[in-house]
Amino acid sequence: MRFRASLIAALCWLILPAPVPACSLGPSYLQRSNFELVRDTGAIALARSLRLEKRQDGHSQIVFEVVKTIKGSVAEKTLSVTGNTNWRGASDPADFSTCRPGAGTGGCIAYDYRLGRLFLLFLEKHEEGWEVWMSPFSRVNEEVEGEDAPWTRAVIQYLRIAELGTAGGQKEALRALMVREHGVPGLSADVERHFRSPHGSKSFEDLEAIYERAENDDTRRRILWAYANGQHSKAATFIRDLIGSGDLSTFIEPVSGYVETLHDARAAASLLDRFSDLALDGQSRWAVFRAIAEASDDSVRGDMVALLKTVSDEETRPLTKYFLRHPDPAAIAELVRRQAGDRVEKSDLTLSLAALGDPGTVTWALSAQKDAGDQRWISCYVLAISPLEEADQAAVGILRGTDAPAQKWLVEGYGYSRSGKRIERLIQAFKKYPENEAFRRSVHHALEQLAWQDDREAQEALKGLPRPASK
Repeated sequence: MRFRASLIAALCWLILPAPVPACSLGPSYLQRSNFELVRDTGAIALARSLRLEKRQDGHSQIVFEVVKTIKGSVAEKTLSVTGNTNWRGASDPADFSTCRPGAGTGGCIAYDYRLGRLFLLFLEKHEEGWEVWMSPFSRVNEEVEGEDAPWTRAVIQYLRIAELGTAGGQKEALRALMVREHGVPGLSADVERHFRSPHGSKSFEDLEAIYERAENDDTRRRILWAYANGQHSKAATFIRDLIGSGDLSTFIEPVSGYVETLHDARAAASLLDRFSDLALDGQSRWAVFRAIAEASDDSVRGDMVALLKTVSDEETRPLTKYFLRHPDPAAIAELVRRQAGDRVEKSDLTLSLAALGDPGTVTWALSAQKDAGDQRWISCYVLAISPLEEADQAAVGILRGTDAPAQKWLVEGYGYSRSGKRIERLIQAFKKYPENEAFRRSVHHALEQLAWQDDREAQEALKGLPRPASK
C-alpha cells in the first residue's frame, strides 16, 4: 500500500491547497484572543451536562440541557456534543489566559466533561446538529458556576462590545474596559492580551503597531503569519522589502506563506531569484516551492524549468503545480527523464505527468488496464485525472462496464482530477448503482474533495445529489 500512500500525497500537493488536517497545527496557526473568539463564534449557550450516551458510530457524546442562550439562536432544549466523562479538571476561574487541561490531550479542544455541571459552550451548526466550535486551544467549553461566574460575565461584556458597529468603536470600548471598575477578575489582563495578540482578523495598522513593539523574532514571525492569514494586501511592500533583505532566512516561512496566499507574482519572482542564495532546511524549501508555484506568473517559466532540474524527485511535487497553470514541454521532458519508465515505484511522477497531460502516461495506463496486476489502480487514477480526451474515453468505458474495482479507483482519482469531464463522470458513477451506498459514498467523497478546492461545479453537484446513507 506504500505506492498508494505516495500517490495520494502527490495528488494533495498537486491539486489541493496546503493541507490542513483537523487538528494538526503548523506554524501558521494563530489563536484568537478571547474577544475575537466571542465575536466570531456563531452561538454561545450556558448548558448543564446531563448524561453520557453512545452514538451509532461508536463514539460517545454528552447530552446537555440548554439553560440560557448567550449569543445566537439555539432553539433546542437539549444538545448532544462529542465528549466523554474522563474529566481532567477545570481552569482557574479568574485566569482567562488558557483553556482547561483536557485540550492538551491530543484533541486540540477539551472533550472531557463532568456530569451535572454547567459549561459555557461556543457552538457551530453542522448538518447533524450543534457541535462545540473547533477553535484549537481556545476557551470554547469551560466549566462555570453560572451566570455570575467571572468567565460568563467576561463573555457577556465581550459580546456587548462585539455588537458595536465599527472596529474603531470596539477598540475604544475595550480600552475603556481596561480602566473602569467592572468587578470581573482577570478581565482587564485579558483585554491587554487581546491588544498584544496577532491574528489575521486584526487590521493591518494594528498588526503593524504590534510588529513595531515586538521584542523578539518569534513574535515578528507570528505577525507576518497574521499578514498572510488575513490576506493584508497593505503589507505587500513590507514583504517585498523583507525578501530583499538579509533577514529573509529568519522569516522565510511566513514570508512564503504571504506570497502563496496573496498570489503576489512580483514577490514570487524576487523569492525565486533569492532562492539559490539561501541555505534552507527541508520544511523551509517546501514553503518557498509552494509559494513560487502558486504565485509566479508566466514571465518566470524558464527559471522555473531550471529550478525543476535542480531539486529532488520529491520536491518536484509542489513545483509541478506551477506547470499546471503554465505548461511547458521542457518540464514534462524533465519529469519523464526522472521517471525513467518506472511508472509504479515512481507513482508520484506518474501522477504529475498525467495531470500535465502527458500522452505517454495515458498510453501506459491504457496498456496497464489489460494487466491484472496489483498496481492496476494506478492506471485508473491516471485515466481519471488526465485532461486528455483519450483518457476520458477509456474512463467512460470503465464506468459503463462491470469492473467494480476499476470503477471505484476511477471515482477516487476523480477527486483530484484535471479532466473537464470530472463532474459529469462522477454524476454518471453516482447514478450507476442506486442500491450500492458504499460506492455512492465514494462518489460523494470525491465531489467533496473537489468542492474543498473551490470547484464551483462540484459544489453545485453536491447540492443536487442525495446524501448516501451513513455506514
